Amino acid sequence: MPQPQDQKSTKKISIRYEKSEVIYATQFLASPSTEELLLDFSSGTLPADTATQQGESLPIHTRLAMPWSAVERLTKILNEVIDRRQELIQQKVSSPSRSDDSTVPQASLPRMSASIKG
Repeated sequence: MPQPQDQKSTKKISIRYEKSEVIYATQFLASPSTEELLLDFSSGTLPADTATQQGESLPIHTRLAMPWSAVERLTKILNEVIDRRQELIQQKVSSPSRSDDSTVPQASLPRMSASIKG
């Protein structure tokens, strides 16, 4: 029996990383357009180059273009992860039997993903 079009089917998709390298990003730029959002990521500023008399620079190591539908899904996931992290921090504060460290162990944070649109 066919499913109605408004019901979502669940697909099992395995994750395959094309690169195992992780690049740390502490700075980012967002450039919106009507059709997409460009995100530029950087590890941080570099000091001024005295030889060329140029000021600090922000080297971009990764550039992503995302349609707005993907931006909305990413925003939802990030908000869920932030909320979960805040809950874990609050639990740790209310039960200080653990060490003084204010970080949340990574194992406590579940891996989250958005539904994959076909």
